[in-house]
Amino acid sequence: MAAHERFSLRLHAQSVVASPHSRRIVGRHRRGVAAGLVSAGIGSDGAGSIRIPAAWTNLVGIKPQRGRISTWPDAEAFYGLTVNGPLARTVADAALLLDVAAGNHDGDLHKPTPVTVSDAVGRDPGKLKIALSLRNPFTATPVKLDPEVRLAVHRSPTRCGNSDTASSSTIPHTA
Repeated sequence: MAAHERFSLRLHAQSVVASPHSRRIVGRHRRGVAAGLVSAGIGSDGAGSIRIPAAWTNLVGIKPQRGRISTWPDAEAFYGLTVNGPLARTVADAALLLDVAAGNHDGDLHKPTPVTVSDAVGRDPGKLKIALSLRNPFTATPVKLDPEVRLAVHRSPTRCGNSDTASSSTIPHTA
């Protein structure tokens, strides 16, 4: 088993993510989108509930900033971690659904400036910076990052065609 597979399995030992055609996968919208029954769906994501199944089933999942899509009547869903976001078969479909679903309720605590995400589809983003934390994730069961995975992460910039080395900074842990 490859390091990234062990990493994923360890992080998600409590959840079952299977083929979109399996009845074992959590969430009907993910199954329907992955199976091609619908072009897109909306789900909630606090700790990866859209992004992780999207990655495992070749879909596009977006966790937008808080308030982009209202979570009303729950103004701070799961202590502010959970937001609603699109899951789709293509980037264009996910962006379009995010544009259509975006909006606020008067009671929302977060009201970001409106944007049209679909305008960015297909546009060259220019040079990007990628942030990654190797700290233990927020989880009910303690997990440790496999040393092989840590090494693979530090090798990633050169594998992506970037000669820059991965840099790290220590952020103090506050409980």
